[in-house]
Amino acid sequence: MSAVLTPETTEKFKVPETLALVPVTDLVVFPLMVFPLIVQGEARIKALDSAAVSDKVVGFFWQRTPSDTFDPLVLARTGTAARILRLARTADGTLQVVFQGLARIQIQQLIHSDPFPYTSVRVFEDPSERSVALEGQARGALSLFQEIVDLAPYLPNELAAVAANMPTPGSLADLIATHLNLKLEERQEILDTLDVGERLRKIT
Repeated sequence: MSAVLTPETTEKFKVPETLALVPVTDLVVFPLMVFPLIVQGEARIKALDSAAVSDKVVGFFWQRTPSDTFDPLVLARTGTAARILRLARTADGTLQVVFQGLARIQIQQLIHSDPFPYTSVRVFEDPSERSVALEGQARGALSLFQEIVDLAPYLPNELAAVAANMPTPGSLADLIATHLNLKLEERQEILDTLDVGERLRKIT
């Protein structure tokens, strides 16, 4: 359904307090992650159409159990707000969309579920302050990831340079988690981890 690309440089983008939701069963989205997605299903297409003519931001949540109807009880606790970078509609009505993750979010209140789920959300940003210990963790994680890039044939060589230029320890941890070969449950556990130091420990 999707493929992970390297993050694009982006200006600070404000996440709205209310978002249309796009539940996905085979993908956990991280902030800064850039990914293409083929969107099918009436509710998901309506959610994307609505976002495309407003703020171009939707909320992705991993849906642990496949279902044709919206059920907030099977959604993961933490999701990711993502903006629409490119959108194209095919002849059969399917949408081909490229997104970029923006920030972690959690559902506060369901506003409506028809014609698509729409909720208020709480947005989580990593703290700007850095400690010596956190910087040391980040350097260790970067060094280990650069070794993985050298050894893993499925990772492009330029990822090492991308990782070295990530602006914060939190964004570095998210980039690494995006590209590691992890189970969906493991990826969601990292997305649920709001503490940056603990997040860095989990990806190393």
